[in-house]
Amino acid sequence: MISVWAAATVGGPCLSEICLRSLANPWAAAQLGSIKASLIKFRSATDDDERQATLLNSGFHSLQLGLIALTLMLLLIAIAAFPPWVLEWQQPKQTAYIAISSLTATLWWLVRRKKFRSEEPVVQSQMNTAHGYSRLQRWAHWLALEPKIVRALSFDLGRHFFLPLRPPLADPAAGAVYVCGMPRSGTTILLRILDQIDDFKSLCYRDMPFVLAPNLWRQITARFPQHVQSTERTHGDGLWIDLDSPESFEEVFWRTCGDQASDSAGPTVKISPAVMADFADYRALVANPRPRPGEKTGKLRRYLSKNNNNLSRLPSLCADPTATVLFVFRNPVDTVWSSFRQHQRTLATADEPFAKNYRKWLGHHEFGLDHQPAKLAVPSLRNDLTTDDPNYWLAYWIALHSAVLDQQDLRLTFVNHDWMRDDPTGFVSTICGNVKVKADIPALASLIKPPSQTGQYGEALDPIMLEVAESLHQKLLACTAKFY
Repeated sequence: MISVWAAATVGGPCLSEICLRSLANPWAAAQLGSIKASLIKFRSATDDDERQATLLNSGFHSLQLGLIALTLMLLLIAIAAFPPWVLEWQQPKQTAYIAISSLTATLWWLVRRKKFRSEEPVVQSQMNTAHGYSRLQRWAHWLALEPKIVRALSFDLGRHFFLPLRPPLADPAAGAVYVCGMPRSGTTILLRILDQIDDFKSLCYRDMPFVLAPNLWRQITARFPQHVQSTERTHGDGLWIDLDSPESFEEVFWRTCGDQASDSAGPTVKISPAVMADFADYRALVANPRPRPGEKTGKLRRYLSKNNNNLSRLPSLCADPTATVLFVFRNPVDTVWSSFRQHQRTLATADEPFAKNYRKWLGHHEFGLDHQPAKLAVPSLRNDLTTDDPNYWLAYWIALHSAVLDQQDLRLTFVNHDWMRDDPTGFVSTICGNVKVKADIPALASLIKPPSQTGQYGEALDPIMLEVAESLHQKLLACTAKFY
């Protein structure tokens, strides 16, 4: 009988504590409030589109609340049934356990509820947990990014409600701009510069996790505005992020809609016309969605993305006469040591499951235990080096840039990151001319930091490979003359 008392004394308060904390969480109340507000709005809706959007909003919050409630119920049942099941109690002990645990749970509830009533709810910052997400937000990310059926459904819903009703424009000055390059070559800062220009629209952290239906997700979350303090990103490179910072989320589309890049044996992927048509729809959803009822059509914007995985799609992307593909490169020594340091930083989060899943969902395999080199570089990449050797990253630099130079007959624009650091004003002025936009050149140039000390680690690298890399670097510099 002692074991019954012990189990009931622990189990009862545990059940009460879980219930109290769940009920005290402001998220549940917010979900119920949103469902109620949606139903009220549905009654006053004046057209079918508004009714459909309202029902979808209500259904989404009802699904979230129902799944959380089901999970909580299963957890409570598991805790309550665990001792009788493990200890194989007979009926008398089971009855005693239920009675005692119910009593202790009631007493614990009466004692603790006063404390929960007196406490102000604490809303956890989106930037205070690993990768900036709370436990609930991590669950939402899994739901939105892991099951392919959910990703595909969200894309279809986004197209149904927000796909523009006008044909795409064929003007090169209105085409998409794709930023790509070897990781740590300066693609992010170039993305940020272009994102500041009103002509462009890119995905940002506010669109997570339903990045395939960004407009639908923003409409749903508009009732719960979030204001998150900027924090330095995990790379430790001085770039700060907030909810409106642009980021590389485009790969979720390719994972969902089917160029099968991850399964392709070759270095490049030939994308079918059907998938390219879907991609055109996706670009329109991001940059120029259909306005909601009662809204006026805004300024026509151009789709902007940064995705280093697009190096395997260069032939298909460059075939679009309206598109501009910016290939960013950086001198080999600085790229190598920046890559090596970032790889070591990423390894430090190897035991954090969410960080690994997060990178997988977004197709970010540049660093860490799940490192995968760009497919374009694989055929000529040395296999006798490991990622904990800086010379591996030098060999990677050589393989990747050699493969890109072999495709320079494509309509690629080669962008010299080192020039951006040395002459911010001249660089921004030239790049804006290249993508055919007008902008505040001094303001954009102020976003660029002065160059750090370069070449200081070159003596630690293999001299023969370094000589090959320097020769390739000169060829890349020569390619920039075609466009600047």
